[in-house]
Amino acid sequence: MRVSIPARFTMMNRRWTVRLGTDLKKGVDGECRYEHAEIVLRPGMDKKYTEHTFLHELSHCIAGALGWETFNADEGKIDALGGALHQFLQTKTGKLE
Repeated sequence: MRVSIPARFTMMNRRWTVRLGTDLKKGVDGECRYEHAEIVLRPGMDKKYTEHTFLHELSHCIAGALGWETFNADEGKIDALGGALHQFLQTKTGKLE
């Protein structure tokens, strides 16, 4: 199952935009830009890696919105959370009724 990456979403009453952009630093695949309320992803990555990168940056967005500065600064933990979310979204099945 593919992860659906939104063009826009709301986090803690703030409207965010997600876009592809070439204005990233060299070697950076994605960036959560709090000041502009946007997540920027490098174009040309394969689908699964783009999904994982989006969820990594979304994890930064969530941690920042919650004021978890120490957690947000820990790239290993952010990447682990993004990876766990990616696995969950890829493997979910059925619907609770």
